[in-house]
Amino acid sequence: MASGDNNINICSRALMAIGANSITSFEEGTTEAQAASNKYETAKKDLLAIYRWTFNQNETYAARLNSDSLAIYKYLYELPHDCLRVMSVKEDGISQPYTWRNGKINTDAENPVITYCADVKEDIMPSYFVTVLIDRLARDLIIPVTGKHDEYRTFDAIYQSTLTTAKNIDAQSKTASRIKFFPALGVR
Repeated sequence: MASGDNNINICSRALMAIGANSITSFEEGTTEAQAASNKYETAKKDLLAIYRWTFNQNETYAARLNSDSLAIYKYLYELPHDCLRVMSVKEDGISQPYTWRNGKINTDAENPVITYCADVKEDIMPSYFVTVLIDRLARDLIIPVTGKHDEYRTFDAIYQSTLTTAKNIDAQSKTASRIKFFPALGVR
């Protein structure tokens, strides 16, 4: 994990990468602080939600809500407050169809297990993810802080490269899924 990292430290590193001054607070009244404050949470949550990172996957049984819903599924469930994206809804290990709207899941499953991407604190993020977040913020901050429109593509290329590397590192930190049963194998 990336020890000592927090939102201010991460934003400061992104600002220094684009040649701007670092910050000590989002409230200090500088252009850098205002831009970082405006961009940080969105960049962090977007990046956490775009991929099945191993460090922010959670599973939970959701709380069923009373519903007079006209939805196509029978049951309505509340999602956890830290849910950024639903990855799957399963019952007894079998994927279930669902819809996801306004922090709620609609499904026919009576006791679903919901796997989701969670919003996590900076001290949970591994260093490869923090590096990607810094590069994303540098890309997002280059124009509002420095006005250097011509450098946006350069910082976007750096971000895209770092993102690919981080996805590869993260993918190697888990076991590949196995096919437990495949009916065609028994036919041979």
